Amino acid sequence: MTTPATAALAPTTVAENPATPLTITPAHREVFQKARDKITETYGKSPTDEELIRMWLSGASSWDVMRFFEESVLNITGSDLAGTAEEEDQILLKL
Repeated sequence: MTTPATAALAPTTVAENPATPLTITPAHREVFQKARDKITETYGKSPTDEELIRMWLSGASSWDVMRFFEESVLNITGSDLAGTAEEEDQILLKL
């Protein structure tokens, strides 16, 4: 049973509780459905939408996320702020 005291301690946001599932809107899910259809058309079969989403999330580097942010939110194109995945690899190899 949840009491006011335990409710105050419970995580309330995804950031506070990373195990909370993300909600993906139909408009965003459509991108993965189109990719699934194109992959199926090209290769004969495809992972599910959910598997494609997981693959996309797990495969993105911090550089990719920053680059996407710069281009979509800040409207910066061709920016050198985030670098490239190759540059990230070179930096990591030097550590």
